[in-house]
Amino acid sequence: MLPTSDDLQVIYGPNAAERVAKSSVLVVGAGGVGCELLKNLATAGFLRITVIDLDTIDVSNLNRQFLFRRQHVGKSKAIEAANAISKFAPDAQIRPMMANVRDNTFDVTFFRQFTLVCNALDNLEARRHVNRMCLAADVPLIESGSTGYNGQASVIAKGVECYDCVQRLPQKTYAVCTIRSTPDKPVHCIVWAKYLFDLLFGPDDDANVLKDLDLNRSPTPAQPKQNGEAQHTASAENGHSEPLDKHQNGQSPVPDSANGKHFEEQKQTDPRKRLRYSSDDTAHIFAERVAHRVFVADIEAQRAMEDLWRQRSPPILFDVTSAAKKEPVSLEKVDLLSQSVWDADHSAAVFMAVLRDIINHRVSEIGSLTFDKDDNHAMLFVAAAANLRANAYGVPLQSPFATKGIAGNIVHAIATTNAMVGGIIVLEALKIATSDGKIDKCVTTFVSQAPRGSRVKTILCPEMLTKPNPKCFVCSNGQPHVSVDLDQFTLKQFREYVLKKKLSMKEPEVYVANNILYETYHDLDEDDVEMYQSNCNKTLAKLNVENGTQLTISDFKQNLKCTIHISHTENLLLDKPIQERFVLDGNVPVPTPQADSNDHDSAEDVDADEVVEVGEERQIADGVADKSAERLGPGAREINSRERAQPDGEVANAHVPSKDRERDAGTKRPLEESNAREESQKKKARS
Repeated sequence: MLPTSDDLQVIYGPNAAERVAKSSVLVVGAGGVGCELLKNLATAGFLRITVIDLDTIDVSNLNRQFLFRRQHVGKSKAIEAANAISKFAPDAQIRPMMANVRDNTFDVTFFRQFTLVCNALDNLEARRHVNRMCLAADVPLIESGSTGYNGQASVIAKGVECYDCVQRLPQKTYAVCTIRSTPDKPVHCIVWAKYLFDLLFGPDDDANVLKDLDLNRSPTPAQPKQNGEAQHTASAENGHSEPLDKHQNGQSPVPDSANGKHFEEQKQTDPRKRLRYSSDDTAHIFAERVAHRVFVADIEAQRAMEDLWRQRSPPILFDVTSAAKKEPVSLEKVDLLSQSVWDADHSAAVFMAVLRDIINHRVSEIGSLTFDKDDNHAMLFVAAAANLRANAYGVPLQSPFATKGIAGNIVHAIATTNAMVGGIIVLEALKIATSDGKIDKCVTTFVSQAPRGSRVKTILCPEMLTKPNPKCFVCSNGQPHVSVDLDQFTLKQFREYVLKKKLSMKEPEVYVANNILYETYHDLDEDDVEMYQSNCNKTLAKLNVENGTQLTISDFKQNLKCTIHISHTENLLLDKPIQERFVLDGNVPVPTPQADSNDHDSAEDVDADEVVEVGEERQIADGVADKSAERLGPGAREINSRERAQPDGEVANAHVPSKDRERDAGTKRPLEESNAREESQKKKARS
């Protein structure tokens, strides 16, 4: 039986119970932790709750997100969670919003209407954004997370450590050449398959590491060996005695089907045609072209590079189209949660079927699709393509369940951990709500599995809140350092890959000394727009950014300003795609030894957004920074007197726009208008 309002007055005391009931709480995320949190808030007496979540319910959510049932699959998490809570807590006013919390609608004014904000997110970019918005709005934030048996909840506010203060473990990265040509682990094949999906169905991106496949620019393959021709073998001193043209399973590098009629017909396809779908393709033709170019023509080209295979077996050709005909599959019956490993023939059948199905049913989406672990077509494609790639290179094949764990960066959730974290969040929320927003009694609590054999079974470990990290560029005066090849990196790439992707900024403006390289006013003059667009296509060097330059960055959407120190390193990280050719802390990383090829952890973190820690602050050589302050770079507009840069690199009166324009009318709307807008969104969401 749920506690009544009278019960809560006895438990909390009359004044405290009233404060809790009147508190307005924003919950961001309605997943595993979010479901527990919403239930706990409503039953603990919080009656004014807004929940934001952009996601829809997937079958895989049902084992731990208990507010949802099978009939809710495909529907909004926020809306269905609100409906479920209303059934057992009818006094609670739950306002659901199916939206992205990073949308411009949710500005500082929006956040200021809440007593506190609770994060229940699984997305780094969104977490960092909410952290900054709450600091700007001066609203306490309870940050939380869970991974397997581990979890935590902590309070963030001005004067204590924020989310960006803490060093996060960097993602594991892999060299492009390994992904492209020499995979030796399942994760390499899965990352490759994700790139292939984006290449075929996503935006036409020249930065995709498989772009040469699309344009058919693979190296010219050597002539195949004739029967009886000697095979390469490794010397005895390398410990190999088997022919390197065979994998351990004894498969021939060129299967018998390669000599069949169908294989010869495939070779007659126009080699100049792009791999991506075109309007004159049928689903059948498109699927066969992809299968042949990816698993035959490209493998032939890779095999021709003999230097790659002196220490390992070369990849084998595999006629995917013929193999797929051995056991046709129905995609509706394929279980992505199965832990049975698909063999090469079954993977081929799924691969061809999903290619045809996307063309037949989602052709209008081609060009905008990107990999999403909750998109069945995407997961079927990646699971099948990764296994076919693994089969070619002698890498162990994976079950679809294991593939999803790697491709989606999933450490499979434990419902009990989510429940514990949800309870801890509410305990901290009660402290804030009953003390007029004060956080002096709040703590950070860690959840962990009790160590085996230990005398003290410590599962919950509370700690006092810590002071801000003085090197944090969000809540302190930290100044990041970026090493980059200034002759290669453009301003557009700097904004997109460094400021937006790595530092999770929303709409960053870039200043150098008294000059504006890029700004984001909503009513810019046409001449300004043209100039800034022109600047975006110029390299940083052509904008007179040089070694030692200090850039001032302002993001008015997040009320954030910082100084970034630039270092020039020629030909930096040329083996990586352009979006990774920079180092945020100013040091070129030392390559780490390759992990053992037998390490196939399905929970390995493959390509989650990397969390960047700002490195040690470095002294700028005397006179170097001064030079950048004396120049008026080409394409830069001079800042007027009200925006003049200060000695510390921050822009004075940054909220006062040039030319007497209001910088962002969206951040100055009255509360009544904001509430009216949200009520309108609520009605739309419910409809």
